[in-house]
Amino acid sequence: MKKNHIKLLCRRAIKQKDEKLWTKAIDSLIDRSSEVDWAQLFSELTEEKQNYCIYMLIHKLATSSHGESFIDIIKQIGEAAIPIVVEIFYNHVKTIATREDFEKLQDWLDLLLKIIVYCNPPEIAELFIEIYQKSPNSDVRYMILENLGKLGGGQAIDFILKQLSDEIIYTRLAAIRALGLTKDEKVVPVIARELKDNEDNPLYARACLEALVSISDIKSIEILADYLHKELEYDLKKKIAKALLESPYIKMKDVESWFSSNISYDTLEILVKTIAKGKYRRRISEHVIKYVVDICIKFYSKSSDMYAWGVRLLKVGQQEALKYLTSLFLNEEYKDLKELDILISEFGRNAFPHLERLYLLIDSYEDRGRIIRLMGKLSDNYKLARFITENIDNICSILSIYIRQMNEGKILELFE
Repeated sequence: MKKNHIKLLCRRAIKQKDEKLWTKAIDSLIDRSSEVDWAQLFSELTEEKQNYCIYMLIHKLATSSHGESFIDIIKQIGEAAIPIVVEIFYNHVKTIATREDFEKLQDWLDLLLKIIVYCNPPEIAELFIEIYQKSPNSDVRYMILENLGKLGGGQAIDFILKQLSDEIIYTRLAAIRALGLTKDEKVVPVIARELKDNEDNPLYARACLEALVSISDIKSIEILADYLHKELEYDLKKKIAKALLESPYIKMKDVESWFSSNISYDTLEILVKTIAKGKYRRRISEHVIKYVVDICIKFYSKSSDMYAWGVRLLKVGQQEALKYLTSLFLNEEYKDLKELDILISEFGRNAFPHLERLYLLIDSYEDRGRIIRLMGKLSDNYKLARFITENIDNICSILSIYIRQMNEGKILELFE
């Protein structure tokens, strides 16, 4: 819609006294929400029009698939919208008695709670606590606990802590998760104690560990690091690995210590995948590169995706990885492995400069021939032609040796 039309609708919404016309103008503006300066428009509306606008936006939250855009509008409107949002939330949530009632309203209530928690109006923690204490529905109570966690603050945290003594395990689980959502390092000792006392309960221990992941302060990270090598569900260990790799409290020596001979396959796979996916360049040291190269060589012929993920990790630290890989041509243990050529070829043209430098360090005509063949697979014809021209005497010597040996295969390989 053209800007002039938006301005016309805004003027009509502000100045028009005929209810049918100004409501129609507001409805049209809501449908084109992203083009409107809602803070400015709202400041010029009468109280009656403001209330109509808020109610319509909340109605849109309940009926539209684009709820997030209407949340943004209400956030722009700010304080004026909150009393109505809170009132509507309270009036609906207190009607919920059964699981079916909750499921009908859950998505809409979640959107309203996003607005309320974002704006964090005065005394909202008290209202949440009141709802929790009066509601007969456990789903409502757990939803309230979650949002008390998001609110944070002393009153909310004190109330959540009291629920840890509840006899119902699911209430205690909801409380632990809520403590994690506070992201307050002061609750970490409580979570640590709950974890220690409930290690034999996988469901509860998982909730504690996920809460620590959410907080990720220095103490949380220390505890999580201790759990990296323990037997845990695969997706939980992925969360722990990601939190550790992102943490400023984890040093390079910590990461290097994880890549050791006693690491389990699952933990190794998770670390390699997480570093590769997250492109955590700062977590890739020479030690990690060496370890992952050996893993790639080991798993190349085993139809394992560990090889593919290992290559992706090495590409994150490409320059250092190629420097190390090409240096292995000078290592008696590695230089004759076909997997070494295959690994280098995974880097395509990026490997060519490293092979050029390596060529000048090698005396063996056999090894030089191998490097030229590898260059031919990786580079464009121009680069290869330039390299051959610059090293023509040496390459002619290699070719003459193959001719004297009548080694047709090597000659063909050299020029394939």
